Amino acid sequence: MATRNKLSAAIIAATCTLALSGLAYAQDGDGDLDERVLMELVLAAMPPVITENNADLVKNLLEVPLGTPLSRSFNYNTARGAVFGRIVPSLTPECQKTGTPVGELDQGECTASNGSEGGGEAFSSLSFSKNLGLGNIRFLSRPKVVDLTPGDLKPVTMSDEDAYNMALDFLEKSFGLPVKEEVPPPPNALVLPVKKLTIGFDKGTGVEPVVVQKVVYLRRGLALPTRYKDEQTGRELTHVAAPGLARVVFDSTSNLSKKPISAVISNWQELRSASHIDPKFAKSKTQLAEEIAQDLFHDGGGHVGIIAILIGLMAEPRGGFGLLLPAVQVYLAPGGKDTEPPGPTTGAIMREYSLVDFQEPLLQR
Repeated sequence: MATRNKLSAAIIAATCTLALSGLAYAQDGDGDLDERVLMELVLAAMPPVITENNADLVKNLLEVPLGTPLSRSFNYNTARGAVFGRIVPSLTPECQKTGTPVGELDQGECTASNGSEGGGEAFSSLSFSKNLGLGNIRFLSRPKVVDLTPGDLKPVTMSDEDAYNMALDFLEKSFGLPVKEEVPPPPNALVLPVKKLTIGFDKGTGVEPVVVQKVVYLRRGLALPTRYKDEQTGRELTHVAAPGLARVVFDSTSNLSKKPISAVISNWQELRSASHIDPKFAKSKTQLAEEIAQDLFHDGGGHVGIIAILIGLMAEPRGGFGLLLPAVQVYLAPGGKDTEPPGPTTGAIMREYSLVDFQEPLLQR
């Protein structure tokens, strides 16, 4: 069984836009869940696309098209120009080493910077995986440190739509992120993945709250060759979540420059299809539910607030790339039996379970 744990409240919201999902809520009463009740909750949370025969589903997931990986699309000179302009940054000595003493790929990062991170002058940096198959890029720009009063704060005036489009444009043109192939459009164009950072003040100051930053959150999603529609809800599954997150931040200086002050790409791994996996070994709905219920029960049981199960893709690390495996992503929010009033807590875990009952040695081929 392949499982992973992550605290991921923000990812839950982002991923739910990508896949048809079921939700199950905890039982009433003071007793903890037993394995039978947990099994019922898991079955109730299963997306409709999961049935007792999932061979076609697995085949569909294995055939998702992939964009150009960052290991081929990222160009340091292009990224350097986007981040530093005509300034020539300093590179850390670690940039010279791309392998380990034993001949393996270096899992570390190379950093280019201008200015001192701990100083008061303007500072900017660009870090990226030496092995870009890992898919990590980080850009940060900070102006000169000055004392500000509440009245000095300048708001971000760009619209959410402009912030969203500029984020996509920057990630694609500056870092080579395959946004057209691997960033699905929001299912509701009126609800964009843009959050506002607002600073408020006491009423006595006479200063209105100021939106000082807009942050665009992007989740990697791969287009399914065959789409699925939930006849009950009318929702359509067009993309499936895959490893990779991006965040782009704008502030008041971006109003004129049209550039972000920060951009982070995390775990946007180079992915390769697992062509050796045979769809005929796909797990049934019952088999998968039993595996999930047993795993959650033996992990402690307890009250459950919400269970959400989504179709997804996980990646098994293979050094310079990740092996793409069909999976379900299970999000569980513990119930708040000990809170007043009782209800779901803010903590949540995410686990991934393979949709295929493969033998571990197959993964070494």
